[in-house]
Amino acid sequence: METPTAAASVTARAREGKFSNLDTFLSGGDDELTRISHYVPASQAELAPGHIIHVKDNKQGTETRIHDRVMLVIKNNAPVSMVCYAFCKHDPPLASTSDAQTHWLVGQSGTPPQAENPGGLPLLEVMLHYNLSPKNDITINLRDPWNVEYEVEVAKLGVVPVKFYEAVRRRINHIFLEESHNSPLVPLVINAAPRSADMPGPSDMLRSRSAGNATQDNTTSSRRTVQVRRPSESQRILGTFLFRP
Repeated sequence: METPTAAASVTARAREGKFSNLDTFLSGGDDELTRISHYVPASQAELAPGHIIHVKDNKQGTETRIHDRVMLVIKNNAPVSMVCYAFCKHDPPLASTSDAQTHWLVGQSGTPPQAENPGGLPLLEVMLHYNLSPKNDITINLRDPWNVEYEVEVAKLGVVPVKFYEAVRRRINHIFLEESHNSPLVPLVINAAPRSADMPGPSDMLRSRSAGNATQDNTTSSRRTVQVRRPSESQRILGTFLFRP
C-alpha cells in the first residue's frame, strides 16, 4: 500500500505534459496570447521541421493522448502524419542528471537561462511569435517520439532556429544510440549517422563500449557503404530515429 509520503513524493515529481491553456506554457500579454491562439487543420498549416505547435485533437468529446500538447515537428510525412517531440514542464525543476540528458531546458532566443541543466546542456533557444516566451522550467522530451496524424488542428507558436534545430536532431540520434547500443540495428545507424563537431560520433560511442569495435574503421561515408535494395522494417525504424538534413 502506498504511504502518504510516497504519494507526496510522486506528486512532487509530476510533469505537466498537457497545456489546456497556452498561458500555462507561454509568458506574455493577453493580446499576444489571443493572437497566437489561431487553430487550423494541420493539413492547411504548411508545417515543416522546426515548427512548434499546440495540438487540438478532441474527437467526439473524448480527450486523446496528444490533445493539448505542445510539440516540435521533426519529420513531415505529409499528407498523412508527422513525427513530433513533446514539451513538458517540470515541477520542481530538473534535478536529476539522467532526466537532464533527455529533457532539454527551453528558453526564448536571446534571453539568459532561468535555470541550469544538470546534464550540462546549454539552453535550447526557441523563437516564439509576438515576443512571447516559454514559462520557466519548460523542457522538451527528446526520448519519446510521437506520430501525429494530420487530422488534428494546430496553432503555430514559433520555430526552433536552424542552428538549434540541428542540435536537437543530433541529440535525438545520440539518445537513441545510447539506449539501443545492443540492438542489431545499431550498425546500420553507425554507418548512416551524420558526424557532429560538438559531440562524439556514434562510432566513437560504440567503440568505447566494446573492445571488439575498437579496431573498426567507421570513417567511410554511409552513402557509399550502406546499400538498400528495398524498404524494410529496419529502414522504417531508422527513418523515425535517424534524421538527415
